[in-house]
Amino acid sequence: MGGFRIRVLMSPYINGIVYPVNKRYRLFEENRMGRPALDVSPTVVRLTTDQRARIEALVGKRGLAGFIRAAVEAELERRETGK
Repeated sequence: MGGFRIRVLMSPYINGIVYPVNKRYRLFEENRMGRPALDVSPTVVRLTTDQRARIEALVGKRGLAGFIRAAVEAELERRETGK
């Protein structure tokens, strides 16, 4: 099976309780707080200045990534159904 493992290097005592930590001495937590992983990976996309300006005019500066994801998904569906 895939995945990775974090080795436990030390087990510090805090108030008489042993806590496992990772190599950066951060405590392992079963129920981590915060936003769950998004299951995405960063990808570099090269756009011309004109292309970027046209997209930003439509969706704003903060909508660029969502626009590109939607365009990729639409193109994937178009090509997959066109077989």
